[in-house]
Amino acid sequence: MALTIGANPHQGYHAEGMVAALAAAAGLDVQFPRLGHAIDLSVFKPGPNGTSGSRQITLQVKSWSTGSLHADGTFHYPLEVPAYNYLAGAGHDVRHYLVLAKVPVNGVDYADATPSRLKLRRALYWLSLRNETPDATLNPESTKTVLVPEKQLLTPDTLRHLVDNNEAQAVVP
Repeated sequence: MALTIGANPHQGYHAEGMVAALAAAAGLDVQFPRLGHAIDLSVFKPGPNGTSGSRQITLQVKSWSTGSLHADGTFHYPLEVPAYNYLAGAGHDVRHYLVLAKVPVNGVDYADATPSRLKLRRALYWLSLRNETPDATLNPESTKTVLVPEKQLLTPDTLRHLVDNNEAQAVVP
């Protein structure tokens, strides 16, 4: 299958679509920023008359087809320094999360459908960097490895818990 978009945008688009599908399953709404500079999407509870609810989160979604789970139960993801510095720290009005999308290497394996189901391949994991400190001394052209726990699987339930500001419940056993 020939792609009309490049492999990296294709992979990222699939990852963002997986997040939007989970949000829909959770009964939450999503909003894609027009420029998508530091935030890929916002997730919120719909409010009365179509307004946003009082709780919302913003997500920076990274897709990854080559990494694997380490023995410590985490994915060691090389996050770009500007993304790290944006997500790190507690100085945000709205809570920010990194979402790591583990996706297949080959785009034709991203999804398949039958009349009875739609299957999106691989999984999403979340990480808060709120307790980390932004580091302006890091080279902006480099990466900083962050550890994304496998138990922080993003599901409709865990996504609702994140929106409700209940990170302790947003983990799977």
